[in-house]
Formats: sequence, C-alpha cells, structure tokens
Amino acid sequence: MLGLLVIALTCLLILTLVKNALLGQQLSKNDTFHGQVTLILPIEPKDQFEMNPWIDALQNLIPYSGQIQILVLIDGHHYSTALWEKLADEFSFLKVKAFAKIKDAVPLVTSDVVIIGDPDLIPTPHAFLSAAHHTSTRKRSYVTVPQTSKDSLLGEAFFSLNPVLAFTSLYGFTKFKRPFTRPLLSLSKCWMTFPREIFQRLTFDQQNCLDWKESACVQLEEEKLKYYLAFGEKQLVRFYPTELKDQFYKMKGFWEQMWTTRSRKGFWIFTGILFLWSYPLMIFTNFFSAIFSLGLLIVYRFFSKIVFQESIRAIALHPIACLGWIGTFFWYFYDLLIKKKEHP
Repeated sequence: MLGLLVIALTCLLILTLVKNALLGQQLSKNDTFHGQVTLILPIEPKDQFEMNPWIDALQNLIPYSGQIQILVLIDGHHYSTALWEKLADEFSFLKVKAFAKIKDAVPLVTSDVVIIGDPDLIPTPHAFLSAAHHTSTRKRSYVTVPQTSKDSLLGEAFFSLNPVLAFTSLYGFTKFKRPFTRPLLSLSKCWMTFPREIFQRLTFDQQNCLDWKESACVQLEEEKLKYYLAFGEKQLVRFYPTELKDQFYKMKGFWEQMWTTRSRKGFWIFTGILFLWSYPLMIFTNFFSAIFSLGLLIVYRFFSKIVFQESIRAIALHPIACLGWIGTFFWYFYDLLIKKKEHP
C-alpha cells in the first residue's frame, strides 16, 4: 500500500512540474524594459549567503544604474553589514538601511516595478529587465524561482533538492491562491515582483505571518489579487557554499530554521517530499515498488533538468543528496536532544 501511494504521488509531482513549466513565464535576456526597477533585499540576523557572487553581480549592473536600484534592509549586527555599507559607497545604485523593515521602505520606493528577494539569489541585469518587463506589461505580480549554481557538483546535487523544487512540483497553478502553498513558499528562495501600485498597497504587517512572503501572499489573497509563477532560467541563480563541510552545515541550519522559525506545516510537507525523493533507497525492504519508484524518479529528474537546467552529473548524485539531507536531519535533532539534556 505504501509503495502504491509513493508511486501515485511521484506521478503527481511529474505532471505538476511539467504543467507549471509550460504555464510559467521564463526570464529572458531578450526582454526589454525602459522604466525603473527596485530590488529590496531584507536580510535577517541568521541569513547566511555568499558575498563574492554579489560583488561580481554589482559590477555587471553598473551600465544599468539609471534603471536599477537595490535597497538592502539589514540587521545592524549581521556579519555582512560593514561590507554592504562599503559597497554602497562604491555603487551609487545601492542603498543600505540598517534595522529597517519592508514596511518602512514602502513610501521610499517610486520605481515602476518593485522586487523583494532573498540574498541567496544573484541576478544578472537581464533578470531585472525581464522580470520588470513581464510585471509591467501584464500588470501582474510574480513569484520567480531560481536555478541552482553549478560551482560544486555535490553542492548542486544537494541544493537542487530544496523547497523550490518541492513547491513547483506539488501545486498545480497558473496562479497561487491556496493558503496551503504558503509554508513551502515561505521556505523557498525566490523573488516576488510587483507593479508599483500593488506594492504600495502592501503593509507587510499582517499578524501571525512568519515572513514577508507569507505576509504579501495573505494581503494579495485578501484583496483577491492573483500572483503567478516565473522561472529565473540563467538570469537568477541561487548560490551556496563550495566547501563540503560548509554545505553540510548550511543544510543543518536549514532544518533548524524550518523547525524553530518557520511553519511546522512547511517542515512536514518538505519532509514528506524528501521521503518521496528517497523512497528508491528502500530497495532492500520494498524491492518492486522501490524499482518502479526509481523509474518514475528518473523521469521526474529528467523534467527537473529541463525546467531548472540541472547538470546530468548532479542528478546522478540524487541518492547521495537524499542521504545528505536525511543525515543532516538526524544531525540537527540529535544536537537538539543533547542541548535539552544539558539544559532541561
């Protein structure tokens, strides 16, 4: 019975991912935009990300400084605060506001299109222009999901299995208007893009919301406003540590973040998807269903390669990536139990 359930759910993941790939917008370097666009980066104290890719990206944005603005909202105690402030002195289109919240930035932004994004995601200039093009011409809000960088083979294998893949594989939508989607959306690294008139209506102070993504979704849904899916292609890339030890610590930190600061519902949804991804590892206990599930998983990862442009070698490391996520899962909870014993 469990094997049949896994097979049915894996088929659902395949069909949903294909459907979303066909309906979602793609960011393209061929799109043009002549207005202004602002990217807001809210950086929380526990956010960890790579600064070197950002420094390179800022250099590439210099020719577009008349159109593109970046506003960093950062906790003053974050390890990157001093570097961001130094970069702001070098790049005129970059502004840093310590201790500021998104709701404080709303009156300051006058761009035609406003993007709110995670600092893990590094954009090319085309990411700004293409996202702004789709948003302004269609007067729609978008959730744009990234592809994963290829700096490290094992890192790509680990971090291609993330809430973004789960999110785009579990929910069938041309629009997001289901409260059940919020937990995985909050866990996903993404951009949320708004026309200025919609952004200025958002307050980002919704009660019982865990982060800016959920807060924006709640208010959009309350006002019966739709928001759609877009794919970053090569224009919006999620970076991660290149050292193996740092990759494991980042995955462990991800479990901690989910358990302590995010919705428990999102934690269990992602854990359930991880079980589907890992089911073929149970080949010694459920041979036939595990083999059939493995065949479906190969089809699933074939389509995920097309959608997220993953490398074949990283996909071949799928079983190792699953073991890495499972191992860091138990590692985090083992440490949690030790801490409870030491400090009951």
